[in-house]
Amino acid sequence: MPDGKIVPVCVVEAPPELIPREEPMRPHLPKNFFGGGYPVIAKVQEQEHLASIGCLVTDGHLVYALTNRHVAGRVGELLYAPLEGEQIPISVSSNKQLERLKFEEAYPGWAGANVSVNADIGLIEVADKNRWTPQIYGIGTMDRWPICPRRISRSTC
Repeated sequence: MPDGKIVPVCVVEAPPELIPREEPMRPHLPKNFFGGGYPVIAKVQEQEHLASIGCLVTDGHLVYALTNRHVAGRVGELLYAPLEGEQIPISVSSNKQLERLKFEEAYPGWAGANVSVNADIGLIEVADKNRWTPQIYGIGTMDRWPICPRRISRSTC
């Protein structure tokens, strides 16, 4: 060092170790339907982006596939899924999206003025319900009420 101090430096030689790469796992996806956990493809700026469907939800009128808002993209954007060995257009993104909400709206009674929660929620309108299943890939069908408070019996939950 300029002030005369010496800093010891250790040199370690490590020869490269050649490890054969494993082939990536190829999931066995259904060939005739879509559902939660299934991949969705968004084509943005001439590139394909792979994401996933969370589950199916409804507003009481239409059924939607839940995903992230940044995946669903702009309202009316066409989305695809791999099916039957090709990319099938599945539907378009809905105008029902949520990017942010005020912290106090998400958590009433908690302090958090001038704070936002990043929700990143997007919906894909399901065009043909016959091609969709409520089963989640690798899990199966979820119970309608997966979490029920202890004070409420399961039959009334």
